[in-house]
Amino acid sequence: DSTATFTSGEAVNCLSYCSKKGVLAGGTSEGKVAMWKFAPAAGLAGKKQDGENKWKFLTPTVLEGNITQVQWGSSKNLLAANIVATVIVLNEQSMSAHFRDGVTAVQVSPTQLSISCFTSRAHYDLKTEIQVKGVYVTQEHLAVWNGKKLVVYDIPSDKGAMRMTGTFQTDSALVCMHEQNLHRVEVLLVH
Repeated sequence: DSTATFTSGEAVNCLSYCSKKGVLAGGTSEGKVAMWKFAPAAGLAGKKQDGENKWKFLTPTVLEGNITQVQWGSSKNLLAANIVATVIVLNEQSMSAHFRDGVTAVQVSPTQLSISCFTSRAHYDLKTEIQVKGVYVTQEHLAVWNGKKLVVYDIPSDKGAMRMTGTFQTDSALVCMHEQNLHRVEVLLVH
């Protein structure tokens, strides 16, 4: 049900279609970018299909503010969203997730993670200071990186607040942790 993510009275202000991706994007009054992918049902070629059944609703991107314009552009088919005095360029990427030792971290937006600790039944919604490209969890720590910077957070054992414990510059594409050690892979090097 695509209406579950939208509020009553929320209006679509603008639309833009990318023919290369087959995606229609719309900016809303509540700061969401709704997208629909053209995907007619397979096996029904040549048969009549209702127009709305040819479109698959994608998970919306949540921004802050009233979106006044959306526009596809560049050779990478990036989507720009105009929010009054700010333009945000959206780039499609795979979401990151990791599960270990009864702890799971799932990326829910470019800078936000949902962390669940199954043993303590604690849940955290964490907004990071970087756009997430990778994530790794243990029972005590969470590492988040973007290919330029790595940030480590403590996961409390008592359902307290998560806190950042360290950050450093690195171009690592892969990071893992074992006990109190953090290992990262850079071009032809393991640290």
